[in-house]
Amino acid sequence: NSNIFHALSVSGGPSESGSFRYINLVRGSEVIETIDLYDTFIEGEPRFGTRLRSGDMVFVKPAGNLVGLYGGIKRPGLYELKDDETLKDLIYFGNGFSPDADLAEIKLEEIELGKIIKRLVPIENLSDESLDDGVNIIIRRFPIKEVTINGAVKSPGTYKINQGDGVLEAIQAAGGYT
Repeated sequence: NSNIFHALSVSGGPSESGSFRYINLVRGSEVIETIDLYDTFIEGEPRFGTRLRSGDMVFVKPAGNLVGLYGGIKRPGLYELKDDETLKDLIYFGNGFSPDADLAEIKLEEIELGKIIKRLVPIENLSDESLDDGVNIIIRRFPIKEVTINGAVKSPGTYKINQGDGVLEAIQAAGGYT
């Protein structure tokens, strides 16, 4: 009753250099099924129903187009993109922007001829921006701080304040003095 996912689980899954997007079930010399683990891990849809038979081989291809996503994103990390996927897809894989993301500051960093090139990507161009292997996307976060205030205030607790705010703003966030 084993399937591809079971075989991957028993083997410890793809290595760091293995693809999560292109995993083949080979029977004889024919590819019976190709699965994309992002369908399961990101979409929550298991698509590996084909049962394994004696002699089957589960072949994990090498990882392809790896792109880093960091900063004002809910799930930062390194993601593998297919050729037809764009920056919009990458943001989706990262579970969207965090509440403190500065959408005017989406920076693309890539290496060209041994030099790091940085440029801003306008938010309206996310669907048009294809990404190459080794690119990093950094989304600036607004400088919002958390402070904890206790004592003679109406509502002691932890509050978010803007960069540069002081004790007065923290006391006001807590409802003022008692």
